[in-house]
Amino acid sequence: MIRLQGDTVWPLVPFERSMLDDDLPGSPMTFTAAWRIEGPLDPGRLAAAFDAALGSHPLLAARWAETHLVLPGPRIDIGLAVDTAGGLVVPVVRDVAAASLAEVARQTRTLIDRARAGRLSAADMQGGVFTLTTLGSYGVEFFTPVINYPEAAILGVGAIRLQPVPAAGRDGFTLQRQLPLSLTFDHRIVDGAPAARFLGDLVTTIAAHESTAGAPSRSDSGERRP
Repeated sequence: MIRLQGDTVWPLVPFERSMLDDDLPGSPMTFTAAWRIEGPLDPGRLAAAFDAALGSHPLLAARWAETHLVLPGPRIDIGLAVDTAGGLVVPVVRDVAAASLAEVARQTRTLIDRARAGRLSAADMQGGVFTLTTLGSYGVEFFTPVINYPEAAILGVGAIRLQPVPAAGRDGFTLQRQLPLSLTFDHRIVDGAPAARFLGDLVTTIAAHESTAGAPSRSDSGERRP
């Protein structure tokens, strides 16, 4: 897995800088995928899955600056878009790479509760490198999430659906629970093929987290990973 030691500054060549200044139309692109899922997906567990995926694809976690891109170091802070009575807010789950799954889940629940109660501070909403948003509770499956500038990408999570798929080893079909994902990324930073590989790696990581969801482990016990 690629790991960058500390934040890395990536200077922009004149052509790239002109793209930032011109605000080119159509630079965001959205890819979608659906992944088989066995049980309910906790938002904290989903946020934790970004550790491996973004570690291998750091450009998806880049942030625009005036003359350069800033790539994250080993610390990954994930924004969670939360719908509140006062509008959309994006609190940030801190350091999902180092936190246990239990700690990520605890942070997620606390931030969502504070957001809906109107008790977030400005610091709670700063420093994210990637945003996670969901419309699953509204029955929406695939959609086009809007990038939270100056970030480079955002992932939308849709409503889990029952989809007919060919039955393994016999004729006919069976119903499979699938999780719809919609990735919007800044095409000025990331090309389509690397974005598609990121999405594939992410769903693989989600599946791995799900397969160990019921098994006791050091991570789930609340201890921090080395």
